[in-house]
Amino acid sequence: MTAQVRALLLVVPLALAAQQRTANTALALHVQPEARLTPSQVTLQFHVAPDGAASVITQTELVDAWMRPAPHQQVHLSARLENLSGPNGLVSGAAVTWAGTVAGAAGGGQSAACTGGRFDSAAGSDLASGWQRAGKLSCSVTFALAGGALAPGDYTGTVALSLTAE
Repeated sequence: MTAQVRALLLVVPLALAAQQRTANTALALHVQPEARLTPSQVTLQFHVAPDGAASVITQTELVDAWMRPAPHQQVHLSARLENLSGPNGLVSGAAVTWAGTVAGAAGGGQSAACTGGRFDSAAGSDLASGWQRAGKLSCSVTFALAGGALAPGDYTGTVALSLTAE
């Protein structure tokens, strides 16, 4: 082997090694928010007895929510009462209240609280507060038919649930 060939064989690997040390590699990940909610709706069924006493005035449901929001987003677990009707037609949503308690939580869901309230508006109400990071939250929610001036009969409605991040 000639001296020139040997010198070239030594220079080429050194040049490649120098290129490898100065090269930049970047990896960018974009993680989309994800959400799982079970159930997505609750069917309410209440019964007011003929003597005016409510025979079935509460109904409890377990709501399981898991969310991975984008950074700096607040998680919203919301409920909207739809079409509450009784023996005399549509009934105001204010006739239904709810009370939630934490049944389980993990990750960011541990900082959240299950709430209570009354369905006063068609816009919906938050079933949880204080949820700001990825995690899981399970709320045991008790819905109740309130008000003593309700006509005897069956009352039904649907609560639509949603899980979003903003």
